[in-house]
Amino acid sequence: MRPFPFLFHRLGAPELKSGPRRRRWVVFWSVAVCLFFFAPVKDISCQTTFAAKQLTFGQVAETEPNISPDGRWIAFQYFAGNEKPSSPTIWIMETAKEFRSAKALAGLPRYAGEMSWSPDSNWISFISSDDKPARSTEQIYKINILTMRRIQLTTFPEGTVIGDSTTWSKTGFIAFEREGKIFAIKDNGGEEMELLDPRIALSNRIPSSIKFSPDGNMLVFAVENQQRDQSEVWLADLPTRKVRRLTSLHFDAFPSWIDKERLLFSRETKTGYAQIYALSLRTEKLKRLTSGHVDFTPATDSSANTLCFSRKGKVQKNLKETEWLAGFHIWCVTNARRMFKELGWDLTPKPLRLGAKYELHGHDPGTKGSSLDSRRDR
Repeated sequence: MRPFPFLFHRLGAPELKSGPRRRRWVVFWSVAVCLFFFAPVKDISCQTTFAAKQLTFGQVAETEPNISPDGRWIAFQYFAGNEKPSSPTIWIMETAKEFRSAKALAGLPRYAGEMSWSPDSNWISFISSDDKPARSTEQIYKINILTMRRIQLTTFPEGTVIGDSTTWSKTGFIAFEREGKIFAIKDNGGEEMELLDPRIALSNRIPSSIKFSPDGNMLVFAVENQQRDQSEVWLADLPTRKVRRLTSLHFDAFPSWIDKERLLFSRETKTGYAQIYALSLRTEKLKRLTSGHVDFTPATDSSANTLCFSRKGKVQKNLKETEWLAGFHIWCVTNARRMFKELGWDLTPKPLRLGAKYELHGHDPGTKGSSLDSRRDR
């Protein structure tokens, strides 16, 4: 059942089919108009002084920035406005030339999303469906950004529904969620293999926004509760197949990696904002990076020198009633490494030891010390 159905009906939220695509856009919609329903947090000022710059200026919206490993490209979801509401497709732009270099990836289906870069920055994986009116089937594809060659990587049976994200590891695997489990395929296709079954630890809740760590040994993802008024960030250690809850008592979504010791995510507040936070796995300290805006889907490049995210801006009057993501555009902090240094973080790689304090709790998400729960920013 869709959360807050009266509000969705009155404010014109799109009618979406059941499944991961519906779950993901419900999260986006909640970011845009339902922030006042979520658990309150103490509203303090941003802990950094670095200014963000708007990068994209489309007529409707651009969301989910995804920086290529070599730092040359930014991929994002582009909403063109030729449908009501718009269906997203994947666009890319050169980091140095910004929005004037933006272009759509040619030959994509009507819907293409849930993207991830290959380690060599030449390919993007994504999910699409055949969009049949009776029973659609979702598959995973990859597309070469230079030649526009598109390859279907999976051949799932009719009616298959895949989760709301793909993530590409440096070891050549693409992971995704299906039926509550996390699977992977080789990046040249083939049979799927099970990476992780977190259903017991998550009480059969569904992991979303899955992201491989830079070394490919861990996964981070978000998990909503059944009421969809709270969302937690979780960590999975793949060699041991143990999972650990990192946050709770808030609506924390869209996690991503800064490096193998630090994460980004967006936290929604009762005051009407969504703010970008950074979390250290070593010290368990939180740092607030933005405030006073609706910011979500944060991402950095591999050197952590560029931080991008989606930010809500002004909406044209003619779009307010038809485009529920209208006004979101890509923003960027170009000196992010200095920003992290200002916060007291040395991004020089160090080995992360999951010892007694950082042990991953496999089936006890309520274990004392296993999450950040209601801790304040430190």
